[in-house]
Amino acid sequence: MDPLTHLLDPIVDEEAEGRVLGCLLENANLDDTGVPGHLRELSEGDFHRPAHKLILRGMLAADADGRPVLGGALPVELEHRHPGRVDKAGGVGALAELIDRMTGCAPAELPRYLDRLRDVAHQRYARDAALDAAERLSQDGADPGAVLARLRATMERTAPGRGPFADTWRTVGEWGDADGSAWLAADTEPPPPRWLLKRPEYGDDDRPRHVPLFPRGKVGMLTAAGGVGKTTALCELALCVATGRPWLGCLEVSSPGRVLLALGEEDAEEAHRRLWKAARILELTDEQRELAAGRVVVLPLAGHPEMALTREEGPGTSVETPAAGALLARLDDDGDGWALVVLDPASRFAGPDMEKNNAAATRFVQV
Repeated sequence: MDPLTHLLDPIVDEEAEGRVLGCLLENANLDDTGVPGHLRELSEGDFHRPAHKLILRGMLAADADGRPVLGGALPVELEHRHPGRVDKAGGVGALAELIDRMTGCAPAELPRYLDRLRDVAHQRYARDAALDAAERLSQDGADPGAVLARLRATMERTAPGRGPFADTWRTVGEWGDADGSAWLAADTEPPPPRWLLKRPEYGDDDRPRHVPLFPRGKVGMLTAAGGVGKTTALCELALCVATGRPWLGCLEVSSPGRVLLALGEEDAEEAHRRLWKAARILELTDEQRELAAGRVVVLPLAGHPEMALTREEGPGTSVETPAAGALLARLDDDGDGWALVVLDPASRFAGPDMEKNNAAATRFVQV
């Protein structure tokens, strides 16, 4: 057995996590105990178990909204706001049972258990930072000094108790790229953006230069009147991104990869016809057809009633739906490498409120 495999073992203090959460649930509404102040100092990173992180998230949300922290109501509230995470934690019933079984420490003992909790959290942070540094050192051409500097900065930033902005609260000098170089270093240019699509442009010398058109990892929208071929164009885009072929004959694919093509108004037969026709229009070779067959995941969802990824929970409040949680979980389970996710048409996935409610549209884009 590899003697280093123990480095991947969970680092957790189950008793401290349970005692702290139990005390918070029992006393979070009692200002004279000092417990509410301790609650506001915690972050999800202080806990290891996903269910414990979720319970804390629910308590912090209630406290931020000025509502009482009620353990019995948390599972249902979390199911409305984070259905995918609740499912991963075992469901509403398992979450409720976990809360019922929690035995909190006395408020006077809370600081001691918080110290234990944060000590273990810091060990996790340090282990993860060390593993990240080791991975970087294993890369060809890595500068050991730069890696160690990044390790030190990571450990300082992720020390427990820093709150929800721990990963982003830095001066300009503390921000840096993978080599740990400062943003304003005169001899170090920032990394170039990652583009999904570029278009060629020709100057007076007839030499082409590539103009970035659409960044990878961002949300965009293809709009046009109904019935003019948006879905056909998106099917062609899916095949082009999967194979590296130019889209519309002129837009070059900079980052080929896997594609999710979710078609809200097509059944499997219609999806088959559309993709077959798109492949024929693009004149894909047998090799390209085989590549696309393995890279494009198609979801023909005609007739599925629950496709909206967000819904309005109340005035000005939009939350994820179970469909959003299931979709995100499936994308995560299938790993990295997704170059493009197509949701067509937007109205079937964004819900009826997107076009008239800015908050609803923003929430859909965030999902």
